[in-house]
Amino acid sequence: MTLGDIKNVPVNYGECSGQGPCINYQVIWTGSVFNKVAQQDSNNPTWTNLDPVVQFDMSAMNWGELNFWSNSLGGQVRVKLNTDPNSADPHCTFDPGTHKYDCSVAGIVTNSTAVVFYAEDIMYPSDTIPATLACFDNCPNAGASGVDTSNPYLPPDPSNAVTYTFDTTTMLLQYQGNAVVQNAAITGYDYGIMTGALFEPTAANLDLLKCDWDNNQTCGWKAWSELNIFYTWETGLNDWNKFTALKDAQDTIVKFDPPLQATYVHSQADNTKSDYKYNGSKFYLEYSGFGNLQGIPGKCVNMDTGLEADCSTGGPNTPIQWVAGFTIPNGSAATDGDDTYYIKALEKSQRMQQDPAGCAGLEASLNTYTLPTLADWVDPNIGDEPTVTAAPAVIGGIVQ
Repeated sequence: MTLGDIKNVPVNYGECSGQGPCINYQVIWTGSVFNKVAQQDSNNPTWTNLDPVVQFDMSAMNWGELNFWSNSLGGQVRVKLNTDPNSADPHCTFDPGTHKYDCSVAGIVTNSTAVVFYAEDIMYPSDTIPATLACFDNCPNAGASGVDTSNPYLPPDPSNAVTYTFDTTTMLLQYQGNAVVQNAAITGYDYGIMTGALFEPTAANLDLLKCDWDNNQTCGWKAWSELNIFYTWETGLNDWNKFTALKDAQDTIVKFDPPLQATYVHSQADNTKSDYKYNGSKFYLEYSGFGNLQGIPGKCVNMDTGLEADCSTGGPNTPIQWVAGFTIPNGSAATDGDDTYYIKALEKSQRMQQDPAGCAGLEASLNTYTLPTLADWVDPNIGDEPTVTAAPAVIGGIVQ
């Protein structure tokens, strides 16, 4: 996609400096610049709105691209920037002294700038994986006892790749014949070990990863935005670091379909509505089963007034509530390649907005109104319960 496709779609960005903690910001592309619009509280996951907003500084970047995370775009998002020093178009300049990119020149980042996002899947024994995998970034070190607890990662070498193989029988990554498996605790790695991009070291792939400042070196971080296919490997002591599967009666591992990921374009022609800012924006929604559609951005509202509120002001006994940033109309289409799916709401709610001017002439007391009583209830008489003799025709939206 392009930046113009995701205008005003919130993305998250972690900004780190020195040895201090990283600060998480919520960032949006306005159509001309990136703005930081909210900052995450360090003690809880709420967001505090930035007023005024802060324009994103692109004059001293660590990388020649922007790396974000967005629930509305399926996870990791990369904004590709022109870093070719020989390009006639506006491009980022690299300072070999500071190892920083200056991408602040007008024309480098526009609505037509490419945005890369990912469709992620788990590999199974029946899948085909390259015989050799190359690594230049976050390459784990393993010996006979598994991942080296004193030196879990090999030192990076932009001139030479670390090579691995993958055993589809044991489902284990191999380094020099040793399984890349964490078998003991490693200080600072409580959440496990994860590689950078692993890829088939073809001449074409390596050519795409040449460093801008030295074509004899390979910049492994480019793999995340330049390669169509790459792999990552994760290992650790936690359940989520491990591959778990079911086998059928023939002792064959059962392969489950991943969540469906489909593109939805929001439409709102009324510029007085709060979701007008998303008009024409694309979202990469994830459907993982009946009633579970993820990727719609949220916001906080004050339920007493109906107005948007700062999420950081919420908490127990407050009227602040997290709600969806927009409503998808029934029958809206989402696409996955050539397949089209239609979205239908399972439930709806309506929030009233406070109107002080309209309330000025109302009585101050409810004593002047006659409230309903139980005697006003009328049996809806919807008829007798039907007798069901056959199995359900549809379960969870799936025709049986």
